[in-house]
Amino acid sequence: GDTLKPEGLTFLSMNSSNATSSYTLTNGSVISVQQSWIEVNLTIADLNELKARLNLATQNNETYLTVLAGSILDTSENPLILVNFTEAIPVNILTPDITSPELESFTLDMNSGEMNLTYSESVLPSTLTSTAFTIQNAMSLLLTDSDLYHTLTERKVTVTGVENTVVSVVIDNSDLNEIKRRPLLATNRNDTFLSFTKEMINDTNMNPVIPRSSDNAVKASDYVKDTTPPLLSGFDLDLDNGHLTLRFSEIVNRTTLNTDYLIFKPDNTSNTTNYTLTGNDSSFIP
Repeated sequence: GDTLKPEGLTFLSMNSSNATSSYTLTNGSVISVQQSWIEVNLTIADLNELKARLNLATQNNETYLTVLAGSILDTSENPLILVNFTEAIPVNILTPDITSPELESFTLDMNSGEMNLTYSESVLPSTLTSTAFTIQNAMSLLLTDSDLYHTLTERKVTVTGVENTVVSVVIDNSDLNEIKRRPLLATNRNDTFLSFTKEMINDTNMNPVIPRSSDNAVKASDYVKDTTPPLLSGFDLDLDNGHLTLRFSEIVNRTTLNTDYLIFKPDNTSNTTNYTLTGNDSSFIP
């Protein structure tokens, strides 16, 4: 067993030189030796690479193994004979993955709305469900005060990257604004926690993630504060009722509005016939 070279072992999805999928191990360790057979413990990295290949090692009649010559020696130090594609060996027993994945950590960037979700094993991004996510301000929280949490809506989060166990998503702007609207939620790492139901995501064998309830939420492992200034994206002016509607790129704190900085101009270049609001008798419309 000590002479085994795991990097000489390649899994195939079919016994053909036109294999639809394959993966060569990078490492591993022998955990048992019994005369003519040995048991090898795959590395977590190799195991997740295998799971990430959706058409590899999923069925008995589609799982094969090739071996490079000399990948192991017998007790007389004779090297193993090559097993190539055309002679690939079918699996005898294939035990499917029935273990549910766990969320190990997450990060939140309030500038971009990006979340990086790290799981214990390879997951299937297409099964991600946004309404399973709840951002809350403490590890244990009764979901009774809506100012302290927000559950994402049916507007799909956008998957921006996948690397086996890590899924990067961007929260929809409407949900991001709802989080920003709550002054006690997700303002720093200490008030940024994530709870979720089992519908959050499945692994590549469709095992649902182990849920985390609102009384056992996961704390953000990293947090980026919102430092992006809002932009005025447009406005409406109703001279009949005296209403001015300002539209911004993100939610704003209306109590900080200083009307002394609002100047009406006939065009983008003119410095004449301008008018600056005084703020006298102005008020917000409920």
